[in-house]
Amino acid sequence: MGSIPDLADCRPGLRATGFAMIVAVAPVAEKHGSVFIPDSVRDKDKLTGVQGRVVSKSPACFDHGQFGDAVPELGDIVQFAKLAGVMTTGADGREYRIIQDKDVMAIVEEAA
Repeated sequence: MGSIPDLADCRPGLRATGFAMIVAVAPVAEKHGSVFIPDSVRDKDKLTGVQGRVVSKSPACFDHGQFGDAVPELGDIVQFAKLAGVMTTGADGREYRIIQDKDVMAIVEEAA
């Protein structure tokens, strides 16, 4: 997998509603070295990508009072459940996943 895109590079053309958030996931590599990765393997890797950058979240997202201070903000990288949400292509052609707040397992602390 490639690297997770920066928030400034993400323009999904979508706005999260309900208890949802939109995360930008790392693109799946088309080849490893000089070996091309078959589509069937790449499709499986799309499902296993469990980290992404928060690019949109609804006002109701994480507003249940049960999350305490561990609430991700725009730009944070989050770890989420493996099969959570729905994959979609944004207006910018990038892959995004729309997930529910309950599917977020952790906020990834980036190295300084």
